[in-house]
Amino acid sequence: MDYYDYPVEKTGLFEPSDRNYYWTAGKYTYLCSQEEMDRIDPWIDFRDAFVLYRCLRCAVVEKGGVTFSNDDAVSRWNGKAPFFILRSEPMEYRIDTWGNRKLRSFEIRSEKGRDSALNPLYFRDYRKALKTALSLSGRDDCRYMVAVELESYDRH
Repeated sequence: MDYYDYPVEKTGLFEPSDRNYYWTAGKYTYLCSQEEMDRIDPWIDFRDAFVLYRCLRCAVVEKGGVTFSNDDAVSRWNGKAPFFILRSEPMEYRIDTWGNRKLRSFEIRSEKGRDSALNPLYFRDYRKALKTALSLSGRDDCRYMVAVELESYDRH
């Protein structure tokens, strides 16, 4: 997983912390507090990215159990943004139109075939996202994180 060098204190996305915000734009920031998050100007910082996402971590699961929970994350949810699941290790997905090349992603994606893996798998319900992450984590040695996208900035 590639990280931007922000903020000063480096806490990885899957580590327990009271900092639960992060930015993603191809790479990820380390976990930030709300104050650190507010120091970022989405129109100026992260110049190498066209689309920037502001996210909130909700839970981390491993080996079929919850290892970290951000209890007030769901209450901060705006009711519109989707939940999604990240893995601590990338997964490869087959894209029909790509021939033998595979898509490597930390986000859980659809495996229904054709080009469905081009988009992350989104959940409208936190409990369903958490249940899916728990199920996946019981099958392999990878950590999973349920998060919610708070805002996105299309800077094209």
